[in-house]
Amino acid sequence: MENNSNKENEAVTQVEETNRKWKKQMCEETVVEYNIPEGPVEAEFIGCQSAVDVFLRLIGDRLLDHIVFQSNLYATQRGKTLNLSKEELLAFIGINFFMAYHRLPAWKHYWNTSKDLGTPIAN
Repeated sequence: MENNSNKENEAVTQVEETNRKWKKQMCEETVVEYNIPEGPVEAEFIGCQSAVDVFLRLIGDRLLDHIVFQSNLYATQRGKTLNLSKEELLAFIGINFFMAYHRLPAWKHYWNTSKDLGTPIAN
């Protein structure tokens, strides 16, 4: 009995799919007024001692928290457990910056301990 029910559901879905038609709709566009002052933003970066400080100020905690939340949600939706933390995300971003700055032939060479390939900062 269940097999027939599944086949009927599939047939209904296929009919719905084939009867779908695209049509152009005009949407009203709302332009929100921009109230933030324009001009130099040096005041935002007072206290930044390094490029890392500037980067972290630019992306902000809200974006990092959002990336962590969405990454964990994505893993959960696929039946996996990630439990990513903000510190782990920052470490991952840092490793990517380092690997872009200091190029080696293959990614596994960054953790190699030989004198000619290894990178002490990554070991």
